[in-house]
Amino acid sequence: MRRKATTLLALLAFLAVGAPAHAAQQAQPRTIAAAVEGAQAPKFRECFDGRCTITVRKPVSFRISERFGFTRLTVSRHGLSVRVKAKGPGVSGGASITKGGVSVLNGISIRIVSISRSKATVRFAPVN
Repeated sequence: MRRKATTLLALLAFLAVGAPAHAAQQAQPRTIAAAVEGAQAPKFRECFDGRCTITVRKPVSFRISERFGFTRLTVSRHGLSVRVKAKGPGVSGGASITKGGVSVLNGISIRIVSISRSKATVRFAPVN
């Protein structure tokens, strides 16, 4: 009985004081890192050369190489279609694409990989 009481008191003292500071600091970054790794934030820098796959839930805009005649693309989901607007110095263009569809804007192929009421996955690739 005395051993159980001593163990219980030691446990309560540990809980009252808390875990060592270094243990708490080590646990927190792992949780944050796991949350960040699980998120799928679009990486628009990868799209600069006209080759990337992104998932959009709300309108996004990113830069692309001038070699396509445009310098910026804006992608937005509208119901079960995706609209892509392209702008550059003195020029603009656009396309509306439905599920399974493909469009080409000045040498960039735009394909809907998947689409739902909440998000769309779009693949861009240069056409040569």
